[in-house]
Order: sequence, then C-alpha cells, then structure tokens
Amino acid sequence: MRGLSEDERVEYQEIGNSVRQDDLVHLAISSITIPVLFGAVSYAWQQPTVMYPLFLGSLIVWLYWWVVRGRRYGFAKLRYERAWALEEDAGMWHHRKIREADERRSYFRRMVSIKRFEGFASIVLLVTWIGLIAYPILAVCALFVLDFVVAYLLTELNRNRAVG
Repeated sequence: MRGLSEDERVEYQEIGNSVRQDDLVHLAISSITIPVLFGAVSYAWQQPTVMYPLFLGSLIVWLYWWVVRGRRYGFAKLRYERAWALEEDAGMWHHRKIREADERRSYFRRMVSIKRFEGFASIVLLVTWIGLIAYPILAVCALFVLDFVVAYLLTELNRNRAVG
C-alpha cells in the first residue's frame, strides 16, 4: 500500500467530479427525453395524421439518447475502474464500499433504479409505437382477410345453389 502522488490525487478528484457531472447531465436529459417521447406517443394516438412524422422524430431522438447513454456508461466504467485502481493503491475503499452496499440491497431495491426504469420505459415506448403503427396495418389486413372469406363463402353458396 502506498500513498497517492499529487498527480494521482488530482486525477482521483477529477474522476469524482466527472462522474458526478456525467450523472447530473444524464439525469437531466433522461428526465426531459422520456416524458417528451411518451407525450409524442400520446399525441400520435389522438392525432393519427401526424403519427408517422412523430414516430420518425421520436425514433431519432430515442436513438440519439440511447447512443449518448451508452457512450456515457462506457466512459463512466473506465473512470470507475481507474478510481478503484487508485483507491487500491492508496488503501482507500470509498467507491468499492458504495458498490458493495449497492450489491447488498434487496432484490426489489436493486431492481428499482434509474437505469432499469430507462430500459423499461424504452421497451414500453417501442411496444407502444409498434402497436400504434401496426394497428392500421393489421386492420387493413383483417379487412382483406374478411373480404376474402366473404367472397369465398358467397362463391360456395352460389355453387351450392347451382348444384342444388
């Protein structure tokens, strides 16, 4: 075990500041993006004439948010790994204790988290958009099948009348 050099102490402090700033930015973006996307779905449900432009816009916003989220998590992972290495060198356990405390939480408490909610909200948005867009397509397909069945039954009825 050794102490940290001045450069390593500054690096450790900058890692903590960067992680806090990234979390703040991510939470701010998520707290705006998710409600706006759900608002777009509900407006498209009420105004089917704007459904496809809203879907395309929502998809672009969601994909951009998802890519930025993934990139931020990648950077955060690298920062945490470096912080853990610096803590191990200095004999500190701050970030490790936080992670261990998170892992000891009950199953329900681990499941209720911002990251999981974002994933759940994304799945709900996707399923809702698919249902919203597929509904008119499925309705047309159902009418086509119904038309085909009625035509077939009328043909069979006429054939039976002609034979009978």
